[in-house]
Amino acid sequence: MKKVTELPIMCGVEGGLIVYCLDEQEPMLWPSHEEVQSLLKKFYQVPEIERNKKSMKLETYYKEKGSKSRDQLKKQTRKTKDVKDLLRDNINANDIRGKARSKIRSEIGLTYHDPLIATIEDELR
Repeated sequence: MKKVTELPIMCGVEGGLIVYCLDEQEPMLWPSHEEVQSLLKKFYQVPEIERNKKSMKLETYYKEKGSKSRDQLKKQTRKTKDVKDLLRDNINANDIRGKARSKIRSEIGLTYHDPLIATIEDELR
């Protein structure tokens, strides 16, 4: 009930609430019986086509929400896969480069401090 009372203030709209309880004969009305009747009267004075333009069945709302969520999940899954592929490729490339560096070092007998090693490593990057 509290959220409904805040909605007209925060959004600048008119609104009311009708709550039916199983153990109550009469429904609870907010803000008052007269104001709810006045709002309903205004609502029904608007042509049905206009009223239905912005209305949506709950089932449709949830279907659209679910569809959007699935699309977002697909996009995120695709991005995650792309990042994983990029990381895997980078790791594989670094591993290959590392093996190539080791092989070059061992074949020509260079140490890590040799300036030629730095040049070769720069070229391999």
